[in-house]
Amino acid sequence: MENTTPNTSYLYLVNAFNVVGTSSFGPLDTEVTPAATSPAAPSNSQAQILTVASTNAKPNGKGGGSKGEVFDKVSLSWTDNASNEGGYSLEQCLVKGKGKNSSCDFTGLVISLPADSIGSDDSSPVSGNKYRYRVKATSINANDSGFSSTIEVKIP
Repeated sequence: MENTTPNTSYLYLVNAFNVVGTSSFGPLDTEVTPAATSPAAPSNSQAQILTVASTNAKPNGKGGGSKGEVFDKVSLSWTDNASNEGGYSLEQCLVKGKGKNSSCDFTGLVISLPADSIGSDDSSPVSGNKYRYRVKATSINANDSGFSSTIEVKIP
């Protein structure tokens, strides 16, 4: 059954027809769609800082934009463990403080990605800052997955 609501009963009456005529309806049939399940969380999260030469301005619009200017971007990847995700949500936060007193509030950058995504690039980080990233599978019919492990990167 397609385009149905999870954990819902549907009643069916079926009959046959052809050029000769139409049969009577068969017995009432009931089908219950399976309950929605949350997608599996992504795993094996990794980050790599790439230095890129610009052909115009920086993608984040900061720092001039002369041709050949270099900037850092974070290339993130993960393993897609879900088969029922609606997409992915990638979150970034700026780390404040140092050592044990550091904190990070994941209310900043959120990137929505399509189902089956296994990575994304972030060109918004600023040199000298430290950032944390995490990703989760999102669902249309159930709860989202848990988050992947958090990755921390320091932009040189």
